[in-house]
Amino acid sequence: MASATSSPRYEGILTEVTLSPHAPRRTLGVVPILDARVSVSRFGSDSFVVAAGGELDLFTSERLREKLAEVLELGGQRILVDLTGVSFMDSSGLAVLVGVAKALRASGGQMVLVADDPRVTRVIEITGLTQVFRVESSLPEAVQQLVGGGNGQHDRG
Repeated sequence: MASATSSPRYEGILTEVTLSPHAPRRTLGVVPILDARVSVSRFGSDSFVVAAGGELDLFTSERLREKLAEVLELGGQRILVDLTGVSFMDSSGLAVLVGVAKALRASGGQMVLVADDPRVTRVIEITGLTQVFRVESSLPEAVQQLVGGGNGQHDRG
C-alpha cells in the first residue's frame, strides 16, 4: 500500500496488494486526506477567536500558525483558540500554540484554548502544557476566562 499523509498537497492512493510480485497493481481508488480548517473572528478591539478543525499535524499546522500570526499583527492580545473541531494534534500543532503563547505573554496578552476531544486534551495533558495554557471544555467557559480577566493559565493552588 502507498503510505498516506495528512498533507493537503497530497492524496493517498490505495493499491491492491498481491502475493505475486509480478502481478500488476490495481488502483482501488483515491482516498481524500483530512485537511485542517482555520477561521478567525474578532470580538473586540484586541480579542479574537481562532477556530481550527480537522487534523493539526506537521503538514497542516502551518495554516494555524499563519492565522495566529495575522491575529498578532492585527494587535490581538486576547486570543481564544477553539480546538473543538480538531480530531488529531501532534507536536507540531502544540509547537505553534506554545510559540503564540510565548509571544502573547511577552506583550502582556493571553491565550485560552477550548478542547473537548480526549485525543486533543490528552496530548496537552501528557506534555505538561496544562501549566502553559488555560484549557476549557466549552466555548462559554473560555470566553468567560478570557474576558473575565483570568491569567490564561490553570490555577495551581
